[in-house]
Amino acid sequence: MGEQVTRAGGDRATRTGHGSGPRFTLGERHRIFKGMVAEELKAGPLPYRRRRKLMGYAARIGIKPFDASLLIAEAQREAGQLDPLNLQPDEGLTPLIHPERWPLWFKMTAALIIVALLDLTILRLLGW
Repeated sequence: MGEQVTRAGGDRATRTGHGSGPRFTLGERHRIFKGMVAEELKAGPLPYRRRRKLMGYAARIGIKPFDASLLIAEAQREAGQLDPLNLQPDEGLTPLIHPERWPLWFKMTAALIIVALLDLTILRLLGW
C-alpha cells in the first residue's frame, strides 16, 4: 500500500498510493514555510495580498495561523524589515510607581477615603 521513500536527510517517509509526497514533520514544515517567506521578502516588503496567500498555503500544509504569523514575523525580522522593539517606561507612570512623589492633595484625598472606609467598616461591625 505505501512504499518507503528516502528524503535528503536519510529519513524514511511513507508515500501513499494516492500520489502524495513524503510526509514532513511540523518542524520541517515550519522551516520550509519560513524559507518560502524569506524568498518572498527578497522582492521587498510583504504586501497584504502576498501575506494572505502565504497564510493560505500555511493552512494547506498544516501550519496553524498563529504559528504562520510568528514565522512570517521572524522572517521579516531576520530580513531587517521590522523595526526593533525599544521598550522604555512611560514617564506618565512614574508618579504611580513611586508614592513618595505623589502630590500632597492626592495623599490627603487617599487618606480621607481610607479613614472613611475604616469608619464604615467599624460601624457595620458594631451593627449600626
